[in-house]
Amino acid sequence: MYNLFGPMKISAITGQVGTTGAVFAKVTDDILKDSGISNTLHRMQILHARDDLMGQLHIGNDTSPIPAHKESSLAETMYTPEFLNTDREYATKSKTLSVEKAMDSPKSPPRKLSHGSIPLSSKSDSTIPPIQDYRSSLPTFERQRVSGSVEVEGGKYMAMMKVLPSGALIRVVGETLPLAANPLAKLLVDLYKLQKVAFYNADNARRFIKRCCQIQSLFSARKLKYVVKLSVIKIIGEVLEEAKDLFRFFSGRGWLVRVVRSPPDKREFQRLDDMLVQSCLMGHITMSEQSKENLKQAPRYTNDVKVISNKLDELGGMEGLRSQKVADKLLPVLVAGKCVLEEAVESELEIYDDSIDNSGPYTVIRNQEMRSFWRRSFPGKEHVSWDDFWRCFPRNLNSEHASDLSEVLSSRNHREILQSHLARSSPDMLNVSEVDFVFAPHIDVPETVRKLLRVDMVLTNLKRSGSDSLFVGIRDGPIDDGYLFNFPDELEDFAGREELMMKLNLGMQDRGTKIVVLAGPPGIGKKSVASSLSRSLISVGHWTEAYWVDLRGIRSQTTAGFQIMSALGILRETPDQQYLFGFLERQQEKPVGLVITGCRSLLESREKECAFIDYIENMINASKNMQVILTTTNPLVETRPTILTHEIGGLEDSEAADLISTHFQATAEEVDPSTLLEHVTSYPACLRVFCGMASSGDVTSEQLLDLINNADLPDVTSVPSAERLRDIDAKSARCLTACILSLEEELLNVLMVLSIFPSSFVDDTVLEILGDQCTEVKARSSLRKLCNRGMVQYNTSTGRYDLHLLVRDAGRALATILGIDYEESRKVFVEYYIREVIYVTSKMQKNPWAQKAGYHIFHRDLINIEQVINWASIDPPKGCLSIYVNLLWDEMALLKSRMDVGVLEGFCEACKIMAEDAEYVKFKTRALIQQGCLMGDQDRLNDAEETLRDALSLCLTSVGADTLESARCYQGLGMVLHKKNMAEDALEYYKKALLTVEQLHGKSHIDMAKIHTAIGDVRKTLRRHAEARESYEEALKIKKTCLGEDHLDVAKILAILGQQCRLAGDTTEAETVYRRCLDIEEAGLGTEHPQVADTLVDMAALLRQLKKYPAAEQMLRRALSIREKCMGPNHPQTAACVLSLSLLLKAVHKHTAALPLVQRNLQMRLRMHGPAHIEVSSALTTIAELLLDMGRYTEAYKHCKRGLDIRQKQMGSLDPSVAQASNSLGVILRHMGKLTEAEKASKSSLDGRLASFHPNHPEVASSLNGLAEIEKDLGRLEEAEGHCREGLAIRVKVCKGQHPLVSLSQSTLAAILKEKGDLDEAEQFARGSLETREKHFGQESPYVASCLDILASILLAKGEITEAEESAHRAVDVKRKVLGQNHPEVAKSLIGLGLVFLEGSKPSVAKNKFARAKDVCSAQLGDAHPLTEQALGLMEKSDATLATKKSSAAHSVTSSN
Repeated sequence: MYNLFGPMKISAITGQVGTTGAVFAKVTDDILKDSGISNTLHRMQILHARDDLMGQLHIGNDTSPIPAHKESSLAETMYTPEFLNTDREYATKSKTLSVEKAMDSPKSPPRKLSHGSIPLSSKSDSTIPPIQDYRSSLPTFERQRVSGSVEVEGGKYMAMMKVLPSGALIRVVGETLPLAANPLAKLLVDLYKLQKVAFYNADNARRFIKRCCQIQSLFSARKLKYVVKLSVIKIIGEVLEEAKDLFRFFSGRGWLVRVVRSPPDKREFQRLDDMLVQSCLMGHITMSEQSKENLKQAPRYTNDVKVISNKLDELGGMEGLRSQKVADKLLPVLVAGKCVLEEAVESELEIYDDSIDNSGPYTVIRNQEMRSFWRRSFPGKEHVSWDDFWRCFPRNLNSEHASDLSEVLSSRNHREILQSHLARSSPDMLNVSEVDFVFAPHIDVPETVRKLLRVDMVLTNLKRSGSDSLFVGIRDGPIDDGYLFNFPDELEDFAGREELMMKLNLGMQDRGTKIVVLAGPPGIGKKSVASSLSRSLISVGHWTEAYWVDLRGIRSQTTAGFQIMSALGILRETPDQQYLFGFLERQQEKPVGLVITGCRSLLESREKECAFIDYIENMINASKNMQVILTTTNPLVETRPTILTHEIGGLEDSEAADLISTHFQATAEEVDPSTLLEHVTSYPACLRVFCGMASSGDVTSEQLLDLINNADLPDVTSVPSAERLRDIDAKSARCLTACILSLEEELLNVLMVLSIFPSSFVDDTVLEILGDQCTEVKARSSLRKLCNRGMVQYNTSTGRYDLHLLVRDAGRALATILGIDYEESRKVFVEYYIREVIYVTSKMQKNPWAQKAGYHIFHRDLINIEQVINWASIDPPKGCLSIYVNLLWDEMALLKSRMDVGVLEGFCEACKIMAEDAEYVKFKTRALIQQGCLMGDQDRLNDAEETLRDALSLCLTSVGADTLESARCYQGLGMVLHKKNMAEDALEYYKKALLTVEQLHGKSHIDMAKIHTAIGDVRKTLRRHAEARESYEEALKIKKTCLGEDHLDVAKILAILGQQCRLAGDTTEAETVYRRCLDIEEAGLGTEHPQVADTLVDMAALLRQLKKYPAAEQMLRRALSIREKCMGPNHPQTAACVLSLSLLLKAVHKHTAALPLVQRNLQMRLRMHGPAHIEVSSALTTIAELLLDMGRYTEAYKHCKRGLDIRQKQMGSLDPSVAQASNSLGVILRHMGKLTEAEKASKSSLDGRLASFHPNHPEVASSLNGLAEIEKDLGRLEEAEGHCREGLAIRVKVCKGQHPLVSLSQSTLAAILKEKGDLDEAEQFARGSLETREKHFGQESPYVASCLDILASILLAKGEITEAEESAHRAVDVKRKVLGQNHPEVAKSLIGLGLVFLEGSKPSVAKNKFARAKDVCSAQLGDAHPLTEQALGLMEKSDATLATKKSSAAHSVTSSN
C-alpha cells in the first residue's frame, strides 16, 4: 500500500505484547485481545511476525510435513492482502520461506483455507472498523487454472504455489508440483524483485530482459526431468509485458532527455542479479554446463545509454549538441541514416528545450509538434493574429510535415476552413488553448488538418443535397476520432442493442428532436450507447462533428457552464453563456452533436432540472443545427416537445452471451455463457469487468462465481456514500465487489487509491499519489492492467484515464468496510492539486500574456480541485490545515474565477473550524477575512461586515495590528462599507489598509496600487473627483514600476483614469490617457479583443462630450463590430453597444438610422430575458422616446405603455423606474393632446419619486417640470408656475451653472409667464435658456429651436414683430434641417411663424404657413389632434383677416373716390 500507514516495525509490535520469543511463538488472536490490543490491524501484523518466526524453523530442503496446527498460519500468510503488511521486505521474506513447507501427503484431499485465528466476524472497539480478509474464505482461489498433475520418479509432492508480480504466493488447490520445482518458485520471487529495481533505469531494464530470456529458456527446456505447466511460463510472459511498458517509455519521443536523466541504480541491481543467478545454480535444476556459464556471465550487449551519455558529455551536453553538426557527431554512435538522424535529434532538442523552459504559454499545448511549432514561432505569446499564424504555419513545422501541408494550405479556401475550426473565442486571434483543443496529442498535424477539411466537405454535401435527412453526406472511409472531440475510446466489445440503435438513429433523423435523453441506472451502458450513436451519426454525415461533456462531480450551474464551454474549446475568464451562444451562432450552418454525461447532481431537483434544460435549449436555439444526447439515471420530470426519452435496461440474454463470448475468444478457458448469466449481471459495465477479470489469467470465471456466491462477501451497498451502487441490482453489486477483491494485491491497492479521484486523471498524477515506491513505468503498467480488466478506461483524445463510477464507488465502499481511510494518499492528493493551483497563479503572474493558458491548465483538473475543497468541509485529511489556508489566502482570486462562490464560502468556514480545533488563531483569522470578502461579493453585506469585524478583533488582539491580515481585513471592510453607501467610513478603513501595507512592504508594492484604486473609487462616489484622480495616478505609477509600462493591468488603470479625467472635465488629458490605454491593449490583445472594445466605448463617450460626433460614431461602430465577432450578436455587451450607438445617433438627430438599432436592442433583450423582464421595459421606453422625437406619438405611446406595465408588474407602482416610465408616458400623452391622461401619469410619476427620493432630488424636479407643462396647457397657470419654480429651484441647486436641465425648467417657466402676461420676466428666462442650450447643443439643435419658438411668442406679445419674426424663422429653419419637413415640431414652429406674419399684417403669408402646418399635423397626428385643429382654426382666422383687409382696402378706395 502506498502512503497508507506509517511503517510499524516488528520490534514495536512484540513490544506491545510484552513477551519473550518463546512465548511469542504460541501467541493467538485471543491472547492478543486479552492483552489489550483491540486494533485488528495490529493483531494481524503481530500474527504475521509470529509466522515469520516459525517459518525460519523449516528453511532449506526439509521435506517434513507441515503440522496441522501450522496450516492456518500459512494460509493466512498467503492470503493476507499486501497492503496490510507495512514492512514490505518482511512480507516478501515470509512468503518466500513459506513455499518450502511440504504438505502432509501426496494423496491428501485439498484443504479449505481459513483465516487463521482471526474470525471473519471479529468485533473491535478501535476507531478503525474490523478488517475482514474476504479472499481467505474462497477455498479454491487461484490465479491461473492448472490441469492434471505431474509425477517425478521417487519424488515427493508439494502444493503448487503461484507467484504474483507483487511477490505474494498463491496455492493452487487440487494440483501438485514436484518438490524439485521448489527452487523455481524461489527463482521467480527473485526475478520479480529484480524486475522492480530494473524499472528505475534503462540500462538495468536491458539486463533484466536478458535474464528473463535465459530463465524462460530454462523453464522451456526439454532436458528437465519434469514438465512445467504453461501457466508458469505465462508468468514470465507477463513480466515481459511489463518490460515493454518500460521500453515504450524509453523509445518514444523524448528518449534523449530521459537517457540523460535516467537515474543510476546499478549497485542494487547487481546485488539482486547475483542473487538470481545463485538461485538458478543452487537449485535442483538440470542444465548444461554451457547454460550455467551463460548465467554466470553478465549479459553482453552494447550499452547505448552509456555511449550516448559519454558522447553528449564530449559535446558539452544538450547545449553543445545544439551548437554543433548533429549528424557528424552522433552518426558513429547510433546506426541510422544521416537525414533521419538529423531530424530525430533535432526533434529531441526541441523536447529538451521544452523540458528546461516550461513557463511559456505554449506549455498548455499537448501535441508535441504544435507545441514546438508555437515555441519556435511565437515565444512568450499566448495569442497571435491570423496573419502572423499563416506566415509561420506550416512553414515552421518539421520539414516533412511542412512539405506535406504546403500544397494543401496553398488554397485560400482551405486556410479559411482550417481557421474557422480553430477560431473559437475570437475570430481575429488564435490562442494556445484553441490549438491544444483542435490538435489532439495522439494525431499528427497533417492528419488533423485533413480531417478538418473533410468535415467541411461533408457540410458542403449536405448543403448541395438541400435535405436534412439522414444518409445524405456519407463519408469516404470509416469513421475516425478526428470528428469527435473529447470522446472516450470506443469499446471494441460493444455488442447488441441493434433495435435500440435503429430507433435512436431514426429519432435523431428528425431535426425537430433536439434533445435525446438516455435514462437508466449506472453501468447500464448509457455512455456506450451515446458514443456508438454519435459515431453512427458522424459516419453518415448527419453530424459534421460531435463533442463530449463530462459533468461528473459538478453541482453548480457555474462550474457546469465552464465545463461545457471547455468541451467546445471556448475558454473565457467568466462562465458567460453569451460567449458560448456567440460561438454557436457563428457555427449555425454546421450540424453538430453534443453528448452530456454525469449530470446527476444538476438534475436532483425540479428547479435545477428546469434551469439546466433551459440552458441546453438556449444553446440549441443559438446553434439551430445542434442536437444533444443527455445521459441520466432517471427520466426528466420536465417534458417538452423537443425532448425524446429512452429508458435503457440491461442486455438481453443473447446480447450478454455475445459479449461474454467475445471476451473469452482469446483465452483457453471454455465457458458456457448461459451458465454464467445465471449468476452474473446483465449490466454491461459490470459484465465487462467480470469478463475482463476472468480472461486476464488472474482468476477463472468459476472462481469468480464462487466468490460472488460466498456468504461472507461484503455488502458495498450498505456504505452510506455508495449511492450509485444502491441504484443497481444486488447481483451487479456483488459481481463488481467480487471482481475487485480478485485483483492481485498491488492492483487492488492502486485501484483503491484511484477511487479518491472524482474525475479523470493523468498517469503523472497517479505516480505522485502512489508515492516514491511506485515508478512511472510501474504506474503505467498498473493502469494498463486495470484497463484490460475493464475497470479503467483510457481516453486517447485527451490523454487521461477514467475510473468507471461504479468501480470508483465500490472501491471507496470497500476501503470504508476495511477501515482504510487512505489518509496519506488523500493528503498527497490535496498537496498535489494545491501545487497545481499555485503553479497556475505563478504562471499567470510571471507572464501577463498567459492568462488564458493559465486558466486552461487550471480547468483541466477543475473537478479534482473541487474535490480538494469539498474534502475540507466533509473529511479533511490530517495535517493539511496549513496548505488549505495557504490556498484560500493566496489563490482565492483564481478560485473565484472558476468556482461557485457558495462552495468557496463553505471552504472558508471549514478552514475556520479546523483552525479553531487546532487553536491556530492566525489561520482562523485568514479564513474569516476571506469568508467575509466572499459574503461581500454576494452582497450579503451585513453578514460580511459582522464576519470581517470579528476577524479584525482577532487581528488587533492576537495576530497583530500591523500585519498583512489586518491590512486585508481593512480592505474587506472598506469594500463592504462602500457597497453599503457608507463611503466616508469605507475611506477610513482603506486609509488604514494603505498605511499598514506601506509599513510592511513599502510604498511601491503592488498591493499599494490595489488600495489606491479602491480609495479612488470611494472618492469618486463622494464626488471628490480631483482627489480620486490623484489616487488613480498613484496606482498607475506603482503598477508601471512593478509590472512595466506595457502591462495589461496598467491599461486597466489607464481606462479608469481616463474616465475620471472625463468626469472632471479634463477632456484633453482624458483623450491622451484613453489612446495610451488603447495602444497597450491592441499590442497585447490584438485589435479585435473585447477589452479593446470596452476602451473604444469609453473613448466614444469622451468624443461625444467633446461634440466630435462623427469620431464617436466611428468608435462605437468599431466596438460593436468587435463585440459581435467576439461575443456574438446577442451578447449583453453587444446589446449595450447597440444601445449606446442608437443614443448617439438620436442625440445628433439621425432618427432614421437610430430606429433599427433601438428595435434590435429590444429584440436582443427579449431573446436574453423573455418578454416580462425589466431590461425589456427599458428597451421599450428607449424606442418610445425615439418615436416621440420622430413625432410618431401613437407608436411611442404603445411602446411606453407596454414598458410601464412590465415595470409596474415587476417592481411595484412606487419604484423609481416606474416613476421614470410614468413621466415619459405623460410627456407622450401631452404631445398627443390627451392632457387629462397626461396629468394623471405625471402625478403618478411625482408621487413615485417623492416616495423614493429626497424632495430636492433632480428626479423630483423632472416630474415637477413635466406636470407644470401639462397644467399650462390645461390653463391652470398658477399651479403650473408653482410647480415649475419648485423644480427650477431644485435644478439650480443641484446642477449649478448653465446646465441643460436648468435650461429646460427656464424655458417652461418662460412659456407659463408669457401666458400670464409677465412678459419681461418671461423674456429673461427665455433668453437665459437659449444661451445655455446654444452653448451645450450648438446653434442647430431642435432644443435651441424650441427655445426660439418660446422667445418669438414672447417678443410677439411685446409687439417686437421684427425680432419675433427673426426668431421664428430661425426655429423653422433649424427644425426643417434637423428633423425634416414633415415633423410635428416643424408644424409647431410654422404655426408660431404664421402668428408673427398674421400680427404683422401678412395674412396671406400666414395662411400659407398655417396650411403647411395643418397638412403635416393631419398626416402625422390626425385631424382630431389639438395641433391640427389649432392650425385649421388659424387658417380660418387668416381668411377672416384677409377678408377684412380686402374689405377695408375696398372701403378705402371707395372713400377716396
